[in-house]
Amino acid sequence: CGSYAESGSSARSAMIVARGGCTFEQKALAAQALGASAVVIHNTLASRYSLNETTGEPIWPQDKFDYDCNFGQATLTDSDMSALSLPYQSYDPTNDSRLSGDTDYNLCVKNDPSFASTCSSQRCLLTGRDNTACCAWDLHVWLYSDPSISRQVAIPAIFITM
Repeated sequence: CGSYAESGSSARSAMIVARGGCTFEQKALAAQALGASAVVIHNTLASRYSLNETTGEPIWPQDKFDYDCNFGQATLTDSDMSALSLPYQSYDPTNDSRLSGDTDYNLCVKNDPSFASTCSSQRCLLTGRDNTACCAWDLHVWLYSDPSISRQVAIPAIFITM
């Protein structure tokens, strides 16, 4: 969402962009200006957390909205928790990789090997309850327009949550 130069490219290519930093519409317009014929914006596990600006405390993902412990749960060790960059104030690809996948590099799989077979997303979210992490799941998200933008997005833009 920084500066970019307009491109006259007519190449048929899609841009894949991580969520965060600016609105979805700004990302789509930037991709369009760079000559992309489509943009795919993907979620990150970190985007499920936020920070309460008043208290400085993390706002944790919500049960049955962001995760479901019935589909996989693990208790991380204190050492595992200290390896993560908390609270999630900005996108950290290291955090996402340590909470994703079907190998024991995923801290949930490391602490409960059955997690890989019970959690279809193979991603876990910290719940804010002790060191508990549960299976992250997909959800529907409405993408509203950005009222500060007057230009129209003319390329297909999609958002994938997982």
